[in-house]
Amino acid sequence: SRPTVEKTVRGVPIEIAAELGTARIRLRQLLDLQAGDVIPLDARLGQPAVVPVQGKPKFTAHVGRIGNRLGLQVADVMSN
Repeated sequence: SRPTVEKTVRGVPIEIAAELGTARIRLRQLLDLQAGDVIPLDARLGQPAVVPVQGKPKFTAHVGRIGNRLGLQVADVMSN
């Protein structure tokens, strides 16, 4: 049954997002943000990004460039 399910859902699009880091700021700071402001993140340069799928961490990846766009190279599959 699993091969049938995999074949059926293989073409279904799914949205993913990459978390480059987190930050904690006060609501007042959030409301005062202007274009060009920078929010420091807790992540370090070169540290893998976490890629959640359906809200749960699934992959770690390295951020890079594909032409003029940013892209992710999957580094590892996270265990559940």
